[in-house]
Amino acid sequence: MREMYSDSDDTPTAGLRAIFQGARSFGLSEEDAWRTVDDVLHYLGTDATVADYLDELTGAMARGILSTARQQTAPGEPGSASQEPRVPSEQEVL
Repeated sequence: MREMYSDSDDTPTAGLRAIFQGARSFGLSEEDAWRTVDDVLHYLGTDATVADYLDELTGAMARGILSTARQQTAPGEPGSASQEPRVPSEQEVL
């Protein structure tokens, strides 16, 4: 896939298609992915560069993926908070 470069440096930036496909492959629905695209556009406004937009979009997609995964993990399933190892507090040790 072709990479986009920001004007400020030579750091490669993932393209919109790659970001979208990655989010979908990690469990974000198509509707949620498009909603995230719209939300980021609205949040950044018209003065943002393409690189700024794509950087913000990757973070927003990652947060959406994590949120979706947390909602799908039911209590008692591996990976849920109730199954994580606990560290005893000082009061429990004393």
